[in-house]
Amino acid sequence: MVINPYGAVKNQSAMSMSRRRALAFMTSNLALSGLGLFGVIRPAQAEITSITTAINRAGYIRALSQQIAKAYIQIALDVIPGKSNDIIIASQALIQRNIQQLKMTAAPDNNRQLDGLNTQSVALASVIAKTPSKANSLTVSLQADALLLEADRATRFYQGLSSSSQAKVINVAGRQRMLSQRTAKLYFLMQAGYDTKEIRSELQNSRNEFNTALDMMTGLPITTPSIKGEMELAKQQWSAFQVSLDQKPNPAMMRNVATTSERLLEVMDSLTNQYDQALKDMLGKIDQNPVTLAGMF
Repeated sequence: MVINPYGAVKNQSAMSMSRRRALAFMTSNLALSGLGLFGVIRPAQAEITSITTAINRAGYIRALSQQIAKAYIQIALDVIPGKSNDIIIASQALIQRNIQQLKMTAAPDNNRQLDGLNTQSVALASVIAKTPSKANSLTVSLQADALLLEADRATRFYQGLSSSSQAKVINVAGRQRMLSQRTAKLYFLMQAGYDTKEIRSELQNSRNEFNTALDMMTGLPITTPSIKGEMELAKQQWSAFQVSLDQKPNPAMMRNVATTSERLLEVMDSLTNQYDQALKDMLGKIDQNPVTLAGMF
């Protein structure tokens, strides 16, 4: 891969954002519920009481890793920089909250599985503490991918503890959250000067994987009227997102990619949480409890 030697963006507001993110990460009491792209407060998350929710929370870190990198590159490109910085702060806090909640489960070998997650999340916080620049965008993207791999490993670990094959639904639905952010991140990486064959291939693969999983989810037997409605909304948001991706890049279109990717993430997160609840209702909360049944799956 060819790395273009762009100079760092040095302006007072970008440097101020970096300091704010570093402070927010060290004092992560703030905004654990998080801010969306439009300033919407994310609902506070309940404690983890089921194996499906553990899969859900670990899987969400995959999306957050890509969302942070995407938002960092957006700042470097001057795409909604203020809101992008809010996203980074909220997503970092949510990663730490999810890791801490996962540590409280009694799943066998739990702490060892989470060590890598914690290490890579700290490493990502370190690289994004630098003033956002095109030159540092690839480094941030690669570190986000390292966190993604650890989060995926943890997600599969929790899925393997479930007594039900239906738990895979949470993994697949949750992975769509990550693909929505990864697709946008790769798009912005190209706009930052990394328009290579490899990046283009990764972007197309992400889009193909999202399409395949969306088709699979459409035919799932686990459904409710609410899930059906959310699925239709997901399809609409995915279509709007793809239209934005296919347009000639310009400031307005890059803003569209940023905003539609956030809307798609919100819809896919809602859908994943609804599948989580539907599985709890179907299988029974006690049977899914990793605290009371640790080591028995």
